[in-house]
Amino acid sequence: MNHSEIPVESSQSRLARGSWKLGVLLCLVTATLRAQEANGRWKTFVSEKGFRVSYPDKWAVIGISKSQLDILGPPGAKRLNGVVIGDGASEILVFQTARSAKQDGVGSVKGLDVISTKTFMLAGRQVTQNMYGDEMGPDSYVIQTNSCIAVSQHEDICVEERHWKGDPKSGEFNRTALTILSTASALGNK
Repeated sequence: MNHSEIPVESSQSRLARGSWKLGVLLCLVTATLRAQEANGRWKTFVSEKGFRVSYPDKWAVIGISKSQLDILGPPGAKRLNGVVIGDGASEILVFQTARSAKQDGVGSVKGLDVISTKTFMLAGRQVTQNMYGDEMGPDSYVIQTNSCIAVSQHEDICVEERHWKGDPKSGEFNRTALTILSTASALGNK
């Protein structure tokens, strides 16, 4: 075989082949930055249970413990009677849980109607997401979405987002929850 028969890849084709990967990476980074930018600056929560996560600093912290973060947003959102989220509001709870402690799939909630279940990639990690509907009264439903990523062989970090069915900001709430989840890491996996 002479040298003229050996297929040679040009530097332009190598560049073109690698550029789509760069384009996808830039899209992911841009989407994350836009979600963060839309929510202002971000703070970091470090649990004593062993995980770290960032969240929008304009969202109100309504509960914090050694093992979980509970926030309400967007800015100006209210909790009615200290229990129920108001119209146009979302509550996001972040926690770490043992995978073996869950029943009926990752992040499932007993007694709620399953609307959908899906698995997808986020920031290079597999997310299992379950969406539930919970009837709060006649024609009043809360939509709850649990999204979880594995952080060890036996542990998941989960983000639970809740809002009223039909809320026009539901897509924004889900993006914020997923952006929070994309920042999650186990303290042993910094």
